[in-house]
Amino acid sequence: MWYPEALPLCTTTSKTIAQELVQMFTWVGLPKKILMDQGTPFMSRLMRVEWMVEWMVEQGQSLTSKLMPQQLQQMKELVKQHMDVFSVQPGCTTVIQHHIGMAPGVKVYSTSGYPLLIIRAEVEKMLDSGIIEESSSAWLSPIVLVPKPDGSWMFCNGLR
Repeated sequence: MWYPEALPLCTTTSKTIAQELVQMFTWVGLPKKILMDQGTPFMSRLMRVEWMVEWMVEQGQSLTSKLMPQQLQQMKELVKQHMDVFSVQPGCTTVIQHHIGMAPGVKVYSTSGYPLLIIRAEVEKMLDSGIIEESSSAWLSPIVLVPKPDGSWMFCNGLR
């Protein structure tokens, strides 16, 4: 993932700076480290926990909307205690390998147009992250694009 080497902010405390940072982080994801001009860490561990909880809340609205304030606080504490096992970016596991068995006589289907562009972009991200590896097989598990409330698409893969 590409991040700018430096983003000059001077001493301005304008709301537009925050909006630009949010827009940039939305586009490229959160960097592992943010530095001030002096080169010292800008974002405390507490802030990372808060951002992680906010991200988890966004991802799991149905779960967190049913939590009582005390339960939400307990969840924040749990995330804070186990920050080392959470990641905003998807990763790869070596714990299990998966093989997709194909039934004889089943035909390959293809995708074209705009959905294909979305699929190719997501596959490219997963290849770059090492989550998946290239295959020369014509077969793959079915991909379904599910519309999200914000108008973007969720990439779903049916591994049956």
